[in-house]
Amino acid sequence: MSLKKGDLVVMHTCMEAEDPDNAGKLWVCRTDEANVKWTTPNVVWLEGYAGAFSVEYLQKVDISSLKGVADDAR
Repeated sequence: MSLKKGDLVVMHTCMEAEDPDNAGKLWVCRTDEANVKWTTPNVVWLEGYAGAFSVEYLQKVDISSLKGVADDAR
């Protein structure tokens, strides 16, 4: 998986994902995925989150497949 600026993601299987403020929250990638030397190999920066975040703990969300789901649930 290669994350790009503007992709929507959710956090999983990490302590940050357990925080009630983050659980199930959709995040927007501020940057493309990058390989940096000073932390885990592949990271992105998220809008509203301080610092880089490892892509290992992010799942990309495809909301295009949800179009119409809310209407069907009514």
